[in-house]
This record gives sequence, structure tokens and C-alpha cells, in this order.
Amino acid sequence: MQTGALCWVEVLYSNGLNARISLDGKVWEIEDISIEDMLGLVRKAQKLIPGQVTK
Repeated sequence: MQTGALCWVEVLYSNGLNARISLDGKVWEIEDISIEDMLGLVRKAQKLIPGQVTK
């Protein structure tokens, strides 16, 4: 687990690709995380970077 990071993803390989996500101080799990889910997390994390311009 990473501390001080804006966002982290921990892949919990069991009977699928479940993941534990931390973003902006909130932690939750996603069952069978997809590439689309991961890209959505990247976009959300980018918005947390001070001075970052996002579309």
C-alpha cells in the first residue's frame, strides 16, 4: 500500500481481476476491473494534480 499518493490500485488476483483502489482519500474495491475502469481512474487522478489542465 502506498502512502502519500493521490491514487493507487492494488490488483487482487483471485478468481478474476478484482482491485482495491484509493483515490482522494477514499478506498473501495471493484470486481473484475477493466481497462475502461483503469482509464477512468487515471482521468480522475489527473484532476487532483494541482495546475493540471484536463479536457
